Amino acid sequence: MAEELKNTTDDMTQDPRKDDIPVEEKSQLPPEETNAQEESVTETSEIEEATARRGASIAARSWAGSDGYQDEEWMDIAASMKQHIRLRGIVSGVEPRSAKRPVTTASVMYGPYRIVIAAQDFLYEMPQQESQEERDRLEYYRMRSRLGAEIDFVILQADHDNRVAIASRTAAMRQLRRYYLQTPNRAGHYIVDAGMRLDARIVSVHRTGLYVELCGVESWIFAEDLSYVRMEDARNMYFAGDKIRVLVKEVDRSGDVPKLRLSAKEAQENPKALAITRYELGSTNLGTVSAVKPNGIFVRLADDMDCLCLFPSFGRPTVGDRVMVRITHKAVNVETSRYELYGTIVRIMGSKR
Repeated sequence: MAEELKNTTDDMTQDPRKDDIPVEEKSQLPPEETNAQEESVTETSEIEEATARRGASIAARSWAGSDGYQDEEWMDIAASMKQHIRLRGIVSGVEPRSAKRPVTTASVMYGPYRIVIAAQDFLYEMPQQESQEERDRLEYYRMRSRLGAEIDFVILQADHDNRVAIASRTAAMRQLRRYYLQTPNRAGHYIVDAGMRLDARIVSVHRTGLYVELCGVESWIFAEDLSYVRMEDARNMYFAGDKIRVLVKEVDRSGDVPKLRLSAKEAQENPKALAITRYELGSTNLGTVSAVKPNGIFVRLADDMDCLCLFPSFGRPTVGDRVMVRITHKAVNVETSRYELYGTIVRIMGSKR
């Protein structure tokens, strides 16, 4: 079976279906329903998939194994293979290229079936390094960073008896892009456009930000665009597989693959707008040092407000120390969503740990 899977993996790089996955016909939405669609993109996708699976039982009959046994997962797999229906699962394993394995692969468990996805059918963008060794290293790193992520995929080939199938994530992403971002209705409107607030899936988290997938497009969001609360490491707050509310700030459809500019911070109300009104100039407040930077010390106050303070002359606090801060200045600009506090550390109380 290992040799058969290896041959199949080699063959699928030549499979023309990868670049020509037909898109199911969808009814066009009238312009007045665009706003309602904004809040129900996820629900629409689930209803669409459930409707397509009605014929799964019929599709599976001709693909049953030697024992004739068919389960619900196999019906889904057979329907995806014959009708190009998108399935969904969690990335549970990544295997690097080796002498026995010609390509780096990711694994998704779909019930008792192991779904294998090669790097070229998994990664949104392939590494372009000149060295094959460097390309392999980056492929493996990028795929490994997506462990735990929820992804869509389309089955290309399947083996019922051995409970294994070969799939393409990129084919499923192409379907999503065409439907939500690249096909306008009769009025010229797209289902997803700038100004909408939607739930995106986190697929990879790094210290300085994270990658999310929305409508078949992977987009990078910097840490400063994730939350109004200052964070030193996004990995402490976000995890692959979670969902995050984002504001679609811009959709660039000029290329073959649309590009999205997203902000999670702007998709939520700014808590600082209300919190800053609770701090009076000259008042003294208790806080915890959250960061020490060259330009000063950030102290986390109640309501998750940060106060920037100069270095005190009587000592140098460290991250985690509890301090007393006197508020000396406020900076408020509603148009730029700037709500900042400045103060002076009047006492260092030591670490609370």
